[in-house]
Parts: sequence; C-alpha cells; structure tokens
Amino acid sequence: MLKSRLIPTPLVDSASVSPITIVPTKKLGRFSSLTLVARLLGFAMGMFWGNLLRRGTPAERAVQTREFLESLGGMWIKAGQLISLRTDLLSREMANELSQLTYLTNGFEPDIARQVVEDELGRPIEDVFDVWDAHPFAAASISQVHRARLRSNGVWVAVKVQRPGIKQVFARDLKLISRILRMMKRMPGLGFITWDGMIRELERMMTEEVDYRYETANLRRMRKLLKDHKVYVPKIYRKASTRRILTMEYITGVLMTDYLRAHRDDPARLKAWCKENNVKPFRVGSRLMRSFYRQLFEDNLFHGDLHPGNIILLRNSRFCLIDFGTIGNLEARFVRTYGTLVRFFSQGEYTKAVDAYLQLSDSIPVFDLTEYRVEMVEVMREWEARSHLEGLSYYERSFTGGAAVQLSDIARKYKVNPNWQFLRVARSLNTMDANVSALLGNANPNKIARRYFREAARRKVAQLRKQAFRTIYNSASEITESASYVSDSLRRQAIMFQGAQTKVAYFLSVLFSIARLVLIGIGIALLYDYLHDHDFQIVASINAEVGILRDFAVAFPAYAASLGILVLLVMVGLILFTTRVRRRLAAPSVRLPNGQLDS
Repeated sequence: MLKSRLIPTPLVDSASVSPITIVPTKKLGRFSSLTLVARLLGFAMGMFWGNLLRRGTPAERAVQTREFLESLGGMWIKAGQLISLRTDLLSREMANELSQLTYLTNGFEPDIARQVVEDELGRPIEDVFDVWDAHPFAAASISQVHRARLRSNGVWVAVKVQRPGIKQVFARDLKLISRILRMMKRMPGLGFITWDGMIRELERMMTEEVDYRYETANLRRMRKLLKDHKVYVPKIYRKASTRRILTMEYITGVLMTDYLRAHRDDPARLKAWCKENNVKPFRVGSRLMRSFYRQLFEDNLFHGDLHPGNIILLRNSRFCLIDFGTIGNLEARFVRTYGTLVRFFSQGEYTKAVDAYLQLSDSIPVFDLTEYRVEMVEVMREWEARSHLEGLSYYERSFTGGAAVQLSDIARKYKVNPNWQFLRVARSLNTMDANVSALLGNANPNKIARRYFREAARRKVAQLRKQAFRTIYNSASEITESASYVSDSLRRQAIMFQGAQTKVAYFLSVLFSIARLVLIGIGIALLYDYLHDHDFQIVASINAEVGILRDFAVAFPAYAASLGILVLLVMVGLILFTTRVRRRLAAPSVRLPNGQLDS
C-alpha cells in the first residue's frame, strides 16, 4: 500500500472539477458497418473537395481529421495514434494533430456498470464492496472507473468497468481499418510500407484492451520490476478482477494532467505546491526518463502509453504509473540494436547511429548509401549545434522536436521503411515528451541519456560479479554483435539480387492503379444512387447520418432497375480488368547477368 508520507496535498480544488458526463449506451444496429462506411466516405469527400477548392489551411484540415477520429472512438483512436508516427508520409500539421488524439471522456449509465460488476463477480455488489460510488470519476471510450471500498479489508480501490459491447465495436472497426490499409498497399508511392505490421499491432492492442486479464498480469509484473526504479505501481486485487472488470488500489495524488494545466495557467500556485510537497520538477522528469530507458533496454517490458493521465505525482519527487493496458515487449535483438542507436546518438557518434538505424528498417531499397548517410549525419550535427543554444525549451533540444521531422523526410526520400517495433517505441517516447518537456524546462536530454547509460553500466558490472563467467561471455557476444554494424555489410544487404521493372511498365501500372481507384469510387457512387432511387431501407439510416450523400443521389436522375444493374455489372468488369492489367504490369522481371530483362 502507498505510504501516507508520500500522499501530496491537492493541487486542484475538487469542487472545480466537472463531473463525468453520462451518455446513454447505444447498441450496434443492423447497418452500423454501412453507416460507418458512409460517414468515412462523406468525410473523405468533404476533405477532398475542401482541399480541391483550397478551403481552410493544412492546420485546420488536420484539426478536422483529429476531431472526426475522436468522434468515431474505439480503434480509430489507436490507428490515428499509430499513423501519426509516419512523419515520412504525413504533413507536420497532420502528424502533430493525430499524435494528440484522445478518448472522449463520456461515461455510461451507472446501473449498467453495476450490472456488469455483479455479472462478472457472480454476486451482489454489496457482498464485495461496502461503499460504491455510482458516478464514475474517470471515463474513456473503452471503460469507466468507479471509486469503492473493499468489504474484506476496508481498502479504497479503483474499479475499472468495461463498456458494454466495446468488443464488438472494436472488432467491427478493426475489420474496416484492415481493409483500408490493405487497399493502401496497392496505391502508388505507398507500396513500400509494411502496412501488415500496423494491422498486427492493432490486433494485438485490441486483444489486450478488451481482456483485463492482460492488464492484471502486467500490473503484477510491472509492480515487481518498477520497485527497483523507485516508481510506485498500484496493488491489484485479483479476486475482484475478471475479464471485464479490474480492481486496483486507489492512489491519492496529483495527475500529471493537472500539473501541466497549472504550469500553463497558474505557475505561482504550482511553484508553491511543489515547495510544500518537496517536488523538484527536474528530478521527477529525469527519473521518469531514466526509468523508461531502463524498462526498455534492461527489463524489455515498458509502459507503452505514458500520457499525462497515466502519471500521478507524489511527495518527495516520487511518482506512480497507472493504466497498464498497453505494455511494450520487443525482440531481444531489436532491443540491443535500438540501445546501440540511442547510445551512439547521445554520444555524438552519428555515423554509427545511422548504421544502427538502418538495421531497424523493414526494407532498404537500392540507393547510394554514402549519400544517404551524409544527409542523415548532417541533420544530426545541425541539431546538436542548435541544442546548445541558450533559451531553448526541452522539446526544442530533444530529438522529437529538433531532428525527427527532417530525418523522416530523408527516410521518405530514400524509401527506407522503419519497422513497427521502432515506431511503437517512438510513440511511447513522443507521448512521454508531453510530460518531461514541462518538468525539465531547458535541460539537455542527451545529458540525461548519458547519465542513464552510466548507471546501466554500473548495474551491468554488479550483475557480472553475480553471474561470473557466463555473464561475461554473453556481454562479450553483445559487444561483438554491436561492433558488426558496418557500412559494407549494409551495402551488401541493400544490393541483394532482386527483380526490376521497366520505366514504361511502372508508368502504366501507376496509370492503371489510378484508373482502378477512380472506377471503384464511381462504382460506389452509382451503387448508392441506385439504392437511393429504388427506396432501399438501408439507405434511410445512412442518409440520416451523412446528408452530403443524400444530396449527391438527388442530383442524379432516376433510371430503370434493369439498366442500373447492367451499369453496375459493367463497372465490376472494368474494375476486375484494370486490376488484372495492373498486377501484370507491376510484376517485376528478372534481370539477367547480361543486363537483359526476362519476365
């Protein structure tokens, strides 16, 4: 249990906090998938016309996209957060907005939450809790959290209750997102990206988010690991936790969200609170950053969602982490390579850092490796020179705010595709930056990274003393492997025997790809117009959600049912024909030793 000496005084008056809004639960309708497709189509058409007519700035369109995805909730939030990491594909405005995607904080009916708890525990709620706050104190699109007190020992707990029907909503959304991503694989200029990796990442997230047994296991493991980090993790009560409810120790502290708000709106009050509770912001930020590195590089088990709502500040510069629904675990080789990259980068050995980065890529096309390396190193050196300037904030000194966008532009130029494990870690680091930027002020992040590696080396020496010759042998192997990241090896990988396309075939395949997409769009429009003209019931519910589609259908004259079916069949035939031709043109020919192409 959390010791009373670590409980801080309040930073925000509880009376000023607005209660969670309760919104009635909606069940999935028969045509919910089609309605969702119609909403997506309507939004896409609106964005297309707005861009075509130059309505609004890129920043405004990015805000509209974020707000639209937040209104959809569920897996669309996760997908948006993941795609925001592809700064090599998105504009800076769009990437920044999508990285700020958050769940709408509306709760569902207290009676339904109570019924879920009783169904999961198999007995009346009074048999388990002698106090139960019916109104939730926190909520998201997946769950809401109630405060309660265990009857058995009088401990105050937080009970996370899953929203009814969320599993079905996630499954529906994931199915549609997967189809969209697979279509993107066939779009010109996007085929080099491994979209299947993103689909697998979303599938993993869905599995863990809708089954709280994963979070129960994560809490137990992380509570044990983070004890050595001096990071507090709530105690889990397994007897009162199931697949759909999670009961854990209630932590009295100050959310990082409230700290950031006070930092922006009332810095004088925040300064007085820090002094009263012996909270030194730099020490908290440094501990948070070094703890994350230790979770990643030494424990290989890290908190994957360090947004401000998941960090609770305590007295004496201590803090608590909550919400372990998203936990990262990576391949051992990846962890070693990524650790090498961060160490080289923090020490200013940028050429070696570029070589390590290439080892973390899913695909490396044929290109001039020397030229690529020179461009990457030049950006890193410019960033290092700027990071020593006076008056810069932590964000401007950090890799995220100082060099990431330019490096992504170079990766896009050379079509170097980072793998999704790398992007998963990048997402966690980007999220953490929102906290440490306010805590660390104008501190240099590289100094903190170098301090971590010195501490890690001391811990490694301590382990060597315990594990003797076996550990020494493993460490020597790791050093040898790290030293193998040389450019000659990478060049050999990059120029492996492969197929080739003629320029004419590539040009025609792009044209047929565009023609196929246009035909699909026209076919969808004709199908919708046909259903509207002949009064199909399915169209009524879609029109109620997306008015722009109704206006589109009314603008076209009605025609006979037999003619409509014939037109639709012709469209299907044309789509199939262009698909076959595009595939044939896109298939690479084999380059023979004499330089000729043999298909």
